[in-house]
Amino acid sequence: YLALLAWRSRSGQVLRRGGLALALGIGLSAYFWLPALAERDLVHSDRLLVPPIFTWHTNFITPGELLAPPRAEDPSLLNPSPPRALGLVPAALSLPGFVSLGLKAIQGRQRARRPALQPSAFPHGSSPMELGHWSLGFFLLALLAYGFMTLPASAPVWRLLPPLELVQFPWRLLGPAALCAAVLIGASVAALERALPARFTLAPAPVVIVLIAAANLSWWYPRYCAPQAQATLADMLAFEQASGTLGTTAKGEYLPRAVAAMPADEALAQAIRRGEEPVRLQVAVGEADLTVRDARDPLDAAFTVEAGTTATLVYRQFLYPGWRVLVDGAPATLTPTPATGLIQFTLPPGEHAVRVVFGATPLRTAATAVSAVSLATLVLGAASLRRRSVDGGQWTADSAASLRAFGHWALSIENGDLLLLSALLLALKLGVIDR
Repeated sequence: YLALLAWRSRSGQVLRRGGLALALGIGLSAYFWLPALAERDLVHSDRLLVPPIFTWHTNFITPGELLAPPRAEDPSLLNPSPPRALGLVPAALSLPGFVSLGLKAIQGRQRARRPALQPSAFPHGSSPMELGHWSLGFFLLALLAYGFMTLPASAPVWRLLPPLELVQFPWRLLGPAALCAAVLIGASVAALERALPARFTLAPAPVVIVLIAAANLSWWYPRYCAPQAQATLADMLAFEQASGTLGTTAKGEYLPRAVAAMPADEALAQAIRRGEEPVRLQVAVGEADLTVRDARDPLDAAFTVEAGTTATLVYRQFLYPGWRVLVDGAPATLTPTPATGLIQFTLPPGEHAVRVVFGATPLRTAATAVSAVSLATLVLGAASLRRRSVDGGQWTADSAASLRAFGHWALSIENGDLLLLSALLLALKLGVIDR
């Protein structure tokens, strides 16, 4: 979209500013995506794509589902699954936007044949209420592309582009498709406002809002399972053991590669069930006495170990980059236990202060630094623009003209009506649907 805007405006400045905005967005989120991508091969990420549930080729939807009409709400259902659909109503509401696109194309050709009668109030020639037909065309094509990618007919595209398999479920593309539909629905509202008589120009927006809300009542009031009186760590542990759903994973996909089997030792689980703080450090080989100094935080625990012989100790957490064991202040060599992948290290005879801590890695520190620099650049850039607006100049004159025209446009909308409509919809939910 940025490339389209730059091409249509014939402005390298648009490309530079838009590219900078994209780069800042990527940089701000680097603390998350950079370690996630770089460390992907350190976990069982292959389990993310286990058939039949977690594969793209088993999760297409049909055209009937894509354009599903509003379904009747059944209050007797417990926690019904909402439909995976763009929806017939949003698609229909986008149609005036399609028509507007065609009209804009025709008007654009006619305008190109004659000189402009008056200059636009906006420096770049477009008002906040109108998208150029090129922009509408972009969102229309994007909507069609996203919708197509949810259907079985798109399977050759998924095979041609292997990175798409990380999306897992083609219906996830309904999210960006809905964004494109929202833009087109906004264009539909603008087109209807221009086409209707003056006394009805405020009607399209409220009507569209009501139609969209009414067509999606199943999202208004999902039925929740009854909450437990008090969820404890023991309850969570019992659920994980019964379901095999470990932590935030479904198939153990975030377990380290060294973990081939879950530990059979139940001592940790039994301590949690009793409500006790488990002792995660244990002697695996040799003779040693353990004294817990501070184990309240399993990510930063301290012990005193008196080893009578060379001893191998195991800390019952999975070994993963970021874990360190400090023995008398010096880092110890860590190895994973066979099959289970727990933290294992060796101590020489004698008394030792042992600290087990999980912290940042050079990669995660660098990713966080990229995000911090991006944030600082964003703040300093905003401050610089503010100073330029105070000091004056061409940018200030253009911005002032834009803000004045935008203010006139905003004040022409009866925002009170839309706020009242929002309040009525909320009252309808609380007073009628919830009952």
